[in-house]
Amino acid sequence: MYTAEYIHKDFIPGKRKQSPQELLRLMHEQRVTHLPMFENLQFIGNLSEEDLVDGLEMENFICTDYVQKFMVTNEQTVLDALRMMHHYHTNMVPVFDTDERYLGAILQNDIIDLFASTPFIDDFGATMLLSIATTDLSMTSIANIVESHNSKLLGSLILRQVEDHTKVLIKVRSENILSIGETFERFGYQVVQKYYNDEKTELLNDRYNQLIKFINP
Repeated sequence: MYTAEYIHKDFIPGKRKQSPQELLRLMHEQRVTHLPMFENLQFIGNLSEEDLVDGLEMENFICTDYVQKFMVTNEQTVLDALRMMHHYHTNMVPVFDTDERYLGAILQNDIIDLFASTPFIDDFGATMLLSIATTDLSMTSIANIVESHNSKLLGSLILRQVEDHTKVLIKVRSENILSIGETFERFGYQVVQKYYNDEKTELLNDRYNQLIKFINP
């Protein structure tokens, strides 16, 4: 999950000498909200689409007055890139090597595709939102409860910590989801929400949709 695996090496950065119109066109062609800016080989920061649009109405637009300097290295993970995207409200983060040489960019869609292909997202299973006192939270205990019902834990995600409680989203593959929920509650967990989705449900939905199309051609 290092950024080096997802770099778009052909991503074209902007140059300080380019006009706002040229930079905006380049941004739209690459479908990004920000553009890494360079003066010769020197990285000077990232320019947003919003600032570029404002620059169209200025007689003397100086991009260095508006750039934000964020980036990741090829030795950081996609989680670092995702954190940057969230913090700077961008769908692109430039990537550099440890010698500060520009390598390309990592894009938000690639990170979405990466996580969407994991078992936690892609596999069929039951999704449960649990709430537990933060001091009692144990990922080992969660896994043990799931596996004690001959079920498989596909993944877990800590969503938020509010005061003294933590909410955890888990996904399991099980034919006994009700018993798992009851066991969690016996161990002090609150089952806030649960949603069950499996292959049988998908098959029934497909057949139902086909029936509706047959009735209403």
